[in-house]
Amino acid sequence: MHETLATLLLEWRKISIYTKESDFIFPSYKLKGKQPRLGSMIATDYVRLAAIRAEVIDKTCPRFGLHDMRHGLAAWLAENGTDPVVMQRMLRWSSIDMLQRYAHMGKKARRAQGEFLEQFKPGRVQQRVQ
Repeated sequence: MHETLATLLLEWRKISIYTKESDFIFPSYKLKGKQPRLGSMIATDYVRLAAIRAEVIDKTCPRFGLHDMRHGLAAWLAENGTDPVVMQRMLRWSSIDMLQRYAHMGKKARRAQGEFLEQFKPGRVQQRVQ
């Protein structure tokens, strides 16, 4: 675990109601800490709201969760030139092939693709051929 994450979790423990070593990190308050909160509950109550505040998504977006963040992180890492092996380790992929599934084309790549395609607009191709 990265030391920053460990620090954040220790800070979270200080404000949590359930602080014993055997308690869940994100307990269900409704079930009095006897079970963890579901990932969908965390996404709805915290992740989606944080994404709206950070203007990552619009509040009309019906859902946004941990899986969406995983795709976004993979795309951001790929767009910023992160080594695929580093991405595999960070995202704990079993295979480097997961890069094709998770890392979608980012703004820089789409812009470069658009600039390339501009060369083939009608009139521009004929100018090159002549």
